[in-house]
Amino acid sequence: MTMLLNRSTFIFILSLVMTITSWALSYLNLLPNQITDGLALFAVTILGIPIVFGAIKAVLSKNFNLDFLASIAIVASVLVQEYIAAAIVAIMLTGGEMLEDYASEKATAAIEKLIKSAPQKARVRRNGREIEVPIEEVLLGDIVIVKPGEKIPVDGLVMKGTATVNQATITGESMPADKFAGDEVFGNTILELGALEVKVTKVGEDTTFAHIIKLVREAQ
Repeated sequence: MTMLLNRSTFIFILSLVMTITSWALSYLNLLPNQITDGLALFAVTILGIPIVFGAIKAVLSKNFNLDFLASIAIVASVLVQEYIAAAIVAIMLTGGEMLEDYASEKATAAIEKLIKSAPQKARVRRNGREIEVPIEEVLLGDIVIVKPGEKIPVDGLVMKGTATVNQATITGESMPADKFAGDEVFGNTILELGALEVKVTKVGEDTTFAHIIKLVREAQ
């Protein structure tokens, strides 16, 4: 994947340099038009052909996307011998797609990092004893014990205790919130001060944290 990314980036940069050079030489009239046009046409060839082929595939599948519109502009510019204009269209579309892919990869990496930061175990009270179980084995109605510095593993209601909870991962608020008996708490938030006994109301994909991850992925 890295090799393909580097290859794509190299082709884009090369096309950009060729187009700028073609425009500068044409503007300054330093070389014959055949040479300047050739530079621009080279950029159109290596960037524009994939766009045109992509547009053809899209049209055959009855999907008229941005590639289709860009292909019309590229072909029309080439036909009237406006090679620099054709190259600019190809560069704009390709550059936009590269930025979009970069942003998408960064968002995906951030999501995966956030998921990995979620608690993998929980301390629950069962049969009068406190035991540590994998997060997948926490049941609705369980009483979860959360101590200072730990992450709250699931959504629930505070049954006992008072605490200061950092809810930035859920609400985005930078200021911690005070929690008392009867208050709602969310999974993957950090208990900074105090201790809580929390009755589990949501687990797994029903938690607020899981819903946020799902919405971010859908938006992506």
